[in-house]
Amino acid sequence: MEADDGRSIYFHTSSLKGVGIQSLSPYQPVEFEVEEGIKGIRAVRVVPMNQKGN
Repeated sequence: MEADDGRSIYFHTSSLKGVGIQSLSPYQPVEFEVEEGIKGIRAVRVVPMNQKGN
């Protein structure tokens, strides 16, 4: 994933909320929170924007 500021952000499929990885499209906008992980920043609580009515 890429943040608005261009940083690459790691995420694991277990961070997806309400959908599986197969239901995501390339470049589909998502909302997420960022946490510091062992390997750097990572996205958590990842939600596709269309799942929130956006």
